[in-house]
Formats: sequence, C-alpha cells, structure tokens
Amino acid sequence: MLSEPRIRRRTVVGGGLVGAAAIGLAGCDAGSSGGLREQPVSTGAATASDPAVAAALDAIAAAAGVVRAQRRAFPRLRGELRGWERLHVQHARALGGQVHEVSVRRADDIATARATVAGAEDRLRRQLVQGSVSADDGGLALLLGSMSAAVAQRLAAS
Repeated sequence: MLSEPRIRRRTVVGGGLVGAAAIGLAGCDAGSSGGLREQPVSTGAATASDPAVAAALDAIAAAAGVVRAQRRAFPRLRGELRGWERLHVQHARALGGQVHEVSVRRADDIATARATVAGAEDRLRRQLVQGSVSADDGGLALLLGSMSAAVAQRLAAS
C-alpha cells in the first residue's frame, strides 16, 4: 500500500510566507490603511508571556528604538520614518503588546541614519521569519510570517 506523503510544518509556513509576499508584491501598501480597520489577529494559545511572542515583541522594540532615535536626531526624516513607527505599533498590538522604550545611539549623519534604520529593519525581518518557522502555534507562525512580509515590502519600497 502506498502511504500518502506528509506535508511538513515548515513547508506550510514557507508556503504561507511566499503567499504573503506575493500578496504584498501584488500591490498591498503597508503604509496605507486602504479603508481596513486594524484588528488584532488571534494567535491561538500564544500570549505575551509566550517566549516566541516575547522575542518578537523585543525584536520589534529594538527596531522601533532605532527608528525613534534617528527620527529624533534628524527631524528631516520624520515623514520618511513615520510609516515604520506605525508598522511597529500595529505589529506589537497584533501580538497583544506594545512597543516599549529601548535606548539606541543616534547616527552621525542622515545617510548613516537611513542605513542604520534599514539594517535594523532587515534584522527584524529575519527575526520574524525565524520566529515564524520555529513557532509551535500555527496562528502565531502565520502572524509572524505576515509581519516579516510587511517589513520586507516596506524595505523594498524604501
């Protein structure tokens, strides 16, 4: 008798990430609300006390801290960085938390500030992908994968 092939969880999560990225590349704009209301996504049993959720919230706070420090140091970047700040707040809320204050050094000039923000956001994207792959909860895996896709889309647009 032939047994049916099993689909691994990583394959499902990877497919979800590809699907989310495809949707993002098809024209979704992480910076506009498009008339959609912000609603928290259920992550099943995962809560802010869950280590995976706590790690994601810490990663979001670290990236938000970099954005905040560069915006404060260079007011000319305020409009450019506003979308990142909103995205971090939305992601933290979706995880049932909030962006906590993290102390970060400011860059010496605007070009370095932009590069510092891009580096922090790319690090956040990688951490969210890792979190989605290693999450035990399927809802949390999808949520973190979606968040990584939103960060990747914004990075590509900047």
